[in-house]
Amino acid sequence: MGNGANPTAAFADRLAYQGIKTAAGIATNTAIGSADLGDSLKSGGLSLVTTMATQTLAQGIGDLAHDLAIEDGDTRKVLAHAIAGCAAGAASRQCLAGAIGAGLQELAGDSINQLTASPERQVQLSGLIAATAALLAGGDADAVNAANAIAQDARTYNRQLHVQEISAIRDKARAMWGRT
Repeated sequence: MGNGANPTAAFADRLAYQGIKTAAGIATNTAIGSADLGDSLKSGGLSLVTTMATQTLAQGIGDLAHDLAIEDGDTRKVLAHAIAGCAAGAASRQCLAGAIGAGLQELAGDSINQLTASPERQVQLSGLIAATAALLAGGDADAVNAANAIAQDARTYNRQLHVQEISAIRDKARAMWGRT
């Protein structure tokens, strides 16, 4: 998907992946970008926590919506994602950008599906739409980046994850019945 992580991976595996990605970013910022190590550690840690929270919340909302038979794009699901996005964005003082990112990706999901069948492009478009909306709402570069990242994670760990699970279940069923 857009962030390189496997959305069906266990939480510990996703955490390890994001931890390595964060450590590489910290090393790059301090060694090449001459950033202060303390500032880079704080920023990297905050980014790691925000990313993991966004992924976990989006997946939980998707699971709950599936269990309650709530359709994609339903107002309740849009609001749940917006609240979760605000919570994730609040860690970096980007509540509005997080709400825009997570809520808008849910609201625009069906339209994005009609534009492309590629899961990677769907994730990218979700981020682009959210980033554009954050910019139009008067957000600065940090808000635009937060909206993009939160929308991509929400798309990946909500919509994309469940599609992959359905595909895996179908493949398992076919294998059990000896059909291809």
